[in-house]
Amino acid sequence: MVYIQRPDHLLVAVVFDKYSKLHVKTLIGTYGEFLPRVDLSNRSQKERVFIDTDSHLIICLNNCVKRKSDLHKVLDSIRIRGYNMNIYQVLKDAHYALEFYTKTDVFNQPVYKGPSSVKRDAIMIKHYISARLNDIGLYHDYMKCDVPPVELGSYLRAVVR
Repeated sequence: MVYIQRPDHLLVAVVFDKYSKLHVKTLIGTYGEFLPRVDLSNRSQKERVFIDTDSHLIICLNNCVKRKSDLHKVLDSIRIRGYNMNIYQVLKDAHYALEFYTKTDVFNQPVYKGPSSVKRDAIMIKHYISARLNDIGLYHDYMKCDVPPVELGSYLRAVVR
């Protein structure tokens, strides 16, 4: 029997509780770990920014940090909905966590042995986050919020111990 391996990509997401409108956690890992029901072979599902569940609103930051205007639209949208978050700290935490996916050893071999698509995504998202951190001064009022814990994927949990 031949098994077709599911494609996997990196996920950097912010989770809000719909009822309290609070940022409850940040997810950094792969779609397979946190959102296994998302069909990554379907482009429209893979590139979604907002995922609405019964009790949570999930914002996939990996899909909205490419352009400054995209991030500002998302931030304005969540502000209009009444949600609030410390975007600067979330992006800093994500940038730090993505370092572990892009590290190399002394022989310039990648330390992360998972799918190459995840490492490629990590490099790209880290680059975009660096650019957005430079632009984030426009949204300094988001920095007044508390930052909830970051939930790491299995690879990051193993490395960070």
